[in-house]
Amino acid sequence: MDEVKKYIEELGHGEQRVRRNAAEALGKLGDPRAVDPLVKTLGDKGWRVRLGAAKALEQMSWQPSTPEEDAACSVAAGRWDRVIALGQAAEAAVTALLEDPDLETRLLAVGCLEIIGGSRRWSGWFGPAAEGGDAETDQNRRGTR
Repeated sequence: MDEVKKYIEELGHGEQRVRRNAAEALGKLGDPRAVDPLVKTLGDKGWRVRLGAAKALEQMSWQPSTPEEDAACSVAAGRWDRVIALGQAAEAAVTALLEDPDLETRLLAVGCLEIIGGSRRWSGWFGPAAEGGDAETDQNRRGTR
């Protein structure tokens, strides 16, 4: 198996460190076969992996073909000014961050959604537990547990 295929496979590894290293290696190799897998990796659950994928794509001089790809890359790279400039096109990428395990990332997402006027699906994120919910669920949702 060649290096590129190996690293592409590692983008699906269970360990965040392995996925991040694979993204970084693919960026250094610059092989066009890595572009689509790296674009998909912009939505990884780990922020370091997302950042590694964004940096790798930038190293490869990749240009997004849609505003949604631009938003996904900008979110992954932490370019919040660009995300806000994209407005509603960035809503899906930002809304996905509401499930991020990192509290700071979730707070950034809520703030960004307030600015871009995104969907109100997040509006109760820090409010009391939803009807039928419980305190434990509410604490998990707020990241206070």
